[in-house]
Amino acid sequence: MPTLQQTAVVLAGAVTHLQALGAKPGSSGMTELGNSAGSVFNYLREKAALERQVVGDAVNATADTLKVAKAKAKETKAAIGAADGKKAVAAAELDAAKADAAVTVAKVATGAAETHAKAAAPADKLEDAATDHQAKAELARTVADKLKAEGQDAVAGAQDEADEVIAEAEKAYDLRASP
Repeated sequence: MPTLQQTAVVLAGAVTHLQALGAKPGSSGMTELGNSAGSVFNYLREKAALERQVVGDAVNATADTLKVAKAKAKETKAAIGAADGKKAVAAAELDAAKADAAVTVAKVATGAAETHAKAAAPADKLEDAATDHQAKAELARTVADKLKAEGQDAVAGAQDEADEVIAEAEKAYDLRASP
């Protein structure tokens, strides 16, 4: 899956290509490209949200696993004292060693998950800011497109009025200039 930066590079290349072909801002090709960019952005935003959820779930799961491992280690240590006979004591000690190993692994996993979550926090904040900026940019683009359309309508209306004034002036000229 391409990163947001890679996608931006590809979209910039596509814009350059469309401009080289003579496409103008607001044309159907440019509009379609803009819509595609929005779709890609939305997909990447959803993917980032899912990845955030996975990080949070990993922190919770490893913390829960550590609690269970510690409880099991405590239980196996208590079983050593209650064991009757050499073989039972040896089996209880083996279980305790396995439980201690599980606690060690769970501690490392919990630490790794927490470190990952802390390291991801700045990226999460930047992604949130990017999302906010994207929403603002889309709103600004919508307003700009609306104003552009209104401007084009105003120009067309002014041209129509100018054509009417010219036509009336030509009639007046023809009337005055004729013998």
